[in-house]
Amino acid sequence: MLDHISLGVGDTTVSKRFYDALLQPLGYGCLSQSPGSLGYGANAVALWVNEAARPVPADTESGLHFCFAAPTRKSVDAFHAAALREG
Repeated sequence: MLDHISLGVGDTTVSKRFYDALLQPLGYGCLSQSPGSLGYGANAVALWVNEAARPVPADTESGLHFCFAAPTRKSVDAFHAAALREG
């Protein structure tokens, strides 16, 4: 049903380090990079991370939820560890 998702961020340079670390254990990498835009996926871009003038702030009560597919439990644990490490 969904082809891709796009997230707005304040700074793609800072975000690249974060998403590179998180997504690598799941087998995803940065497949596209241009000023203000990063594209992540395994074989094709499925997650766009773009600089936005007004990124939507995190809101735990919004109901928004999405998951990354993970090949193994070990990769989930590595993803979680990277998320904690990178903030």
